[in-house]
Amino acid sequence: GEDFFLTKSGPLLLMEVAGRPILQDNSVIGAVIAFHDITERKRTEAALRQSEAIGRRLSTAVEQSPASVVITDALGSIEYVNQKFVQKTGYSIEEVIGENPRVLKSGLMPVAVYQNLWETITAGFEWKGELHNRRKDGKLYWESVSISPIRNETGSITHFIAIKEDISERMRMEAQLRENELIQRTLIESLP
Repeated sequence: GEDFFLTKSGPLLLMEVAGRPILQDNSVIGAVIAFHDITERKRTEAALRQSEAIGRRLSTAVEQSPASVVITDALGSIEYVNQKFVQKTGYSIEEVIGENPRVLKSGLMPVAVYQNLWETITAGFEWKGELHNRRKDGKLYWESVSISPIRNETGSITHFIAIKEDISERMRMEAQLRENELIQRTLIESLP
């Protein structure tokens, strides 16, 4: 069984205890009892359970996020997308796994934007910006995007994570405001 024992120096240790009787002429004349310190193993198991619980909560949060989430490998091949990405783009998970996020390119953004993006994240920095993308059905939309590198324990970049928020409505309203301002300015300038 398992039980806690107080050590001479003070801390409690969790010990695994196993015993066997010593028999002589079918009589018990003693016992062999073995103690094995399992304190560290139990701490590690508890930490793993806690880590797994956190991982499950994080996974649920990412899956239910109101933002699109895309995770790629270090070369830019998509390994994961959440349901919001599927809803926003019209692509199924199966259609994009292994693909590069450039499948969303509208062709309306300057090439320099993508060059800057790639140079920034491969250098180990976060990139933030706005991209004009195209859904599977051809419909255009704007996204505010934040892409960060993910590093392993040695510091090497192994993945990239993109958090993307649809800002199409905001961009439409800003364009409408600019148009209204232009109309007002034109009217004011044309008054005698």
